Amino acid sequence: MKIVRVEEVEQRGGILLVDLGELRKVLWSFFERKELPSTRTEVDRNIRLITGQSFRVLEHFDKVTNTRLRIEIIGGEKKLYFLRIKNYDHFNIEAEKELAQKISKPLSIISFLVRVETELEDGVFIFDFREILNRLKIALPDLDITADRLSTEVMISYDPYSGRAKPFRFYQSGDIQVSLTFGQEIMRRECKDTWRLDSERPVIRGIFIPTTDETSPSFQIIIEKVSDGVLPLVSKEDMARELANKIVMAMQ
Repeated sequence: MKIVRVEEVEQRGGILLVDLGELRKVLWSFFERKELPSTRTEVDRNIRLITGQSFRVLEHFDKVTNTRLRIEIIGGEKKLYFLRIKNYDHFNIEAEKELAQKISKPLSIISFLVRVETELEDGVFIFDFREILNRLKIALPDLDITADRLSTEVMISYDPYSGRAKPFRFYQSGDIQVSLTFGQEIMRRECKDTWRLDSERPVIRGIFIPTTDETSPSFQIIIEKVSDGVLPLVSKEDMARELANKIVMAMQ
């Protein structure tokens, strides 16, 4: 397995709000449409729900745009509000960008992704998990997992018929976790039975024919916060960034 390129990408989404004033401003921007007869009534009602009830998550469905506004209260004594926009079960990043621009706030960093491109060998991609693990241990000296288990878990977490994979978490330090999965260019094609996990060594291989807008096949290492939902890193951002930088250096 030859690594040809390693890049770190900030994964952004959602808007972190520091007080009710910012939250009110966001609600005005979200509900300010001609189809709603009284934006003020809608905004005030949501603020009352947030301040008057002991809940962690509030969701509001907007029939006009078929989007769902999700507000999660995070933090301790100093409350922060994390807002996301969803279409059914999927986060609408473009809608979040548009809203963030309206209120002059950046999208929050929710994770760091290290993308590792590998070289094709006669039209076949090869992910050697013994080599991957040896490199990971440079960045994570206390990593305790075997290459066989890592390759097996990554393989069984991937559904070749749907092209979807759930990242396999192989490391955790406090509330920062590190996971591994296939690259997007692999997950968006139906490979069915063309990929194999070697029975004698921890290697996943398979046929890969790049399209005109694709580069080499890749795997992804994701550094994010342990949580039930998708939350910003907030106070752990520096720690996660440092960990991502170490993994980038180890993979090069």
